[in-house]
Amino acid sequence: MPTFPTNLDLTTEGFRLRRLVPRDIAALARLRQDKETRRWAYPAGSTEADAEAAIAAADQMWASGEAAECAIVSLDGTLLGTIALKFYGPARASLAYNLAPEARGHGIATHAVTLISVGVQDIRRPRPTGAVDPARQRAVVPRGRASRFPA
Repeated sequence: MPTFPTNLDLTTEGFRLRRLVPRDIAALARLRQDKETRRWAYPAGSTEADAEAAIAAADQMWASGEAAECAIVSLDGTLLGTIALKFYGPARASLAYNLAPEARGHGIATHAVTLISVGVQDIRRPRPTGAVDPARQRAVVPRGRASRFPA
């Protein structure tokens, strides 16, 4: 698989997507300690050492072209969450995101999904489509394309 550009930096109104970097370690650890984030994404692994290991793993997957995990940051640099696009061959991908409690309910996830979807087209990848968990569907589906998980 081709690699992602090392300088990927996508900006929209109010926030940007960029690679996770070592200065994100403390904020990423705090995000992973949030009850809802732990429920959906990280049941374990919420220490700074875990966050550091996660950033190192994200760097390896980025370099191999397997996945692009980005920090969602406010324009002042505050970590609002993360979004990850993982590829399973040339035509399949999954998308996952999580947001800090204060970032939820403001349309950030919807805009981040759109931004990364458009951004990967620039590196000649297929437009991601996928399933949305019904419990989280309200946040994304009204503005995007998705299918429900099987019952």
